[in-house]
Amino acid sequence: MPRDQIAICQVGDSFYCIDEEGQVQFWEDGDFDEQVWESFWDWVEDVWLEQ
Repeated sequence: MPRDQIAICQVGDSFYCIDEEGQVQFWEDGDFDEQVWESFWDWVEDVWLEQ
């Protein structure tokens, strides 16, 4: 995972990460998934609370 990312949630060997601007992305197998959440709270509503 790039150094400018902070892991906020682990899923198996993959991570949801947040950057300096507050965008959240899913890091898997050495690359980011194409979906981006514009804020931590958008990610919480769409992913964390749904699981």
